[in-house]
Amino acid sequence: MGDENETWSDAFSALRTEIDSSVDAVRQLIGVIGERFRGHIDPEIDSSFNRLVEILDRSRRRSDELFGRFVSGPLYGFVKGRTLTREEYYMTLAAGLHSYTAKAAGLSTFDDFEIFNFFCYEDEERRCYINPSMEPLPPGRIRLHGGGLGEPPEELWWSKLRPEQQAFFSDYLPNIADRFKRSL
Repeated sequence: MGDENETWSDAFSALRTEIDSSVDAVRQLIGVIGERFRGHIDPEIDSSFNRLVEILDRSRRRSDELFGRFVSGPLYGFVKGRTLTREEYYMTLAAGLHSYTAKAAGLSTFDDFEIFNFFCYEDEERRCYINPSMEPLPPGRIRLHGGGLGEPPEELWWSKLRPEQQAFFSDYLPNIADRFKRSL
């Protein structure tokens, strides 16, 4: 398992190296078995080894695709000044390549991650995300989560919000703030 401070690029590179090492080890094992049995390897065993090499080769190709999608593609697009997709924007932001956010530009006092965390709810009974687009269920009904994740504010206690959450909802989203349960 990698170090929590390991970069995505390093993690993908390590994965690629491990896959290559696995392919080499399987090929070496095939060679040793071939020598020991003087070319009389059971066809089923030979077929299984070949299948394993094919699976590892596909894994390597898939890791290369993911490396391109999550590391080199966004980095290359950013360095070349290409318009990034939303995914690439967030990948380059998370990688620390820029700080082009509404907060950094002075357009907002919060960045997307801070706003996202204001919607995280926790009390003694549950941990969930506040979902203002979700409607409360009628009494006696059970939510099967077909209409999105999280819980509507009406099912959560205002008093259990962190003080900074209460300030955020009161100041910026008063219509949502009014929807929380208020008394225990």
